[in-house]
Amino acid sequence: MPGDNTGATCNTICAMRSPYRRRRRSISLPDLGLSEVLFEFAKVGRHLRVNAIDPKTGTEITMVADPRYGETLIKRLAARKLAYVIRKQAERRSRDPESQSGWDM
Repeated sequence: MPGDNTGATCNTICAMRSPYRRRRRSISLPDLGLSEVLFEFAKVGRHLRVNAIDPKTGTEITMVADPRYGETLIKRLAARKLAYVIRKQAERRSRDPESQSGWDM
């Protein structure tokens, strides 16, 4: 319709940034207590198999991810899981110093 400004208003509103938009918070390796992490990616069917290794402790985790999430997010999740596993192993060793391995028999 002539004189109708809804198209211009919609473009203006759609281009504005929402104040409620979630900001991405990047997690650096020192924040997780890790100095270095080695990543290995392998495509298995429609999924991605990710190995994350801490060369300092020799701890390795494996996880399966959806490749649509992107490499950055997948690396961040793998690093967080690796830090969690290392922290749990340290807690287990402090409670039971006789058990050096992760295997309880």
